[in-house]
Amino acid sequence: MIPFLVIIVSALFIMLFSSVTLQKRTLSKQQEKKAMIFSKSLGDSLLDPLSFRLIDKLEQIIIKAKGADNDISWIGIADTTGKCLVSIDSSISDFKS
Repeated sequence: MIPFLVIIVSALFIMLFSSVTLQKRTLSKQQEKKAMIFSKSLGDSLLDPLSFRLIDKLEQIIIKAKGADNDISWIGIADTTGKCLVSIDSSISDFKS
């Protein structure tokens, strides 16, 4: 009787572990896909204001973008030199390390 219970409990544990692993992998892929779509659409909407350095318009766009998706924790936009033009966090001045 004891070996039977050990086999059943082991089988349930293996099924649970594999299910959680598969679900985590699927969720990661979905989040990555969502991030790519979001970044592409955000990039498209930032093109004109970024070209003309319309900082106020850039700030409005990133504030709206952050409000549109609860999964976003931070957004920042840099120029080609790495200087931060706008960011949700005002303490960041550049992206160079």
